[in-house]
Amino acid sequence: MLTQLAEALWVAHHPHTFIGLNFGARMTIIKLPDGSLLLHSPIPITDGLAADIDRLGAVRHLIAPNLFHHLFIGDAAARWPEATVYGPEGLAKKRPDLTIDRTLSPEVLPEGIVGVSLAGMAPLAETVLFHPPSATLVSCDLVLNFTAPRGRWTKLYLSLNGINGTPGVSKLVATTAFKDHAAIRKGLDDILALPFDRLIVSHGDVLESGGHPVFQESFAWLK
Repeated sequence: MLTQLAEALWVAHHPHTFIGLNFGARMTIIKLPDGSLLLHSPIPITDGLAADIDRLGAVRHLIAPNLFHHLFIGDAAARWPEATVYGPEGLAKKRPDLTIDRTLSPEVLPEGIVGVSLAGMAPLAETVLFHPPSATLVSCDLVLNFTAPRGRWTKLYLSLNGINGTPGVSKLVATTAFKDHAAIRKGLDDILALPFDRLIVSHGDVLESGGHPVFQESFAWLK
């Protein structure tokens, strides 16, 4: 189930549906300089997937990157109880069943990872990760990239939101989550200052190259 994209970088996909939409979900695994593993946006962890991950190294960091991508982090924490769990501000209230060790911010991320938190994006509150060795930006819901969507309702949703077959920002997300444009723009400028080429998204296809101009163009409307 693991796909290696670069040295010290893997992804795993889960066929997750959301309100009838075939969006899928993607987990990213990064091996850090100390040899430990960081799991970004965990998906359901089967015994087989856990065995594959354990062969890569010891899981020490579990990240819920925003207030939507947290469904399976509790199961991951139970499987790897020595791992530190990171979650955005507000997740503890939303998920009182979770033990969140650190409130997610760029300052608390482990060595080898650069983070940018986007303020003004209620209710997403997303923090993206940059992995310098592979020039990779890891995001969740900021950009979707469905080149071949499955299901008529999924295609209809993507078409209505202007992103059927082309990467971009969902109009629904743009109108409901993008509250403080000035604050968001600052965060986006900080992201675009990073020298990333590959763009990993949670929903849709990974952009193996050209991710930086795609990300920039996706937010060109946000002045």
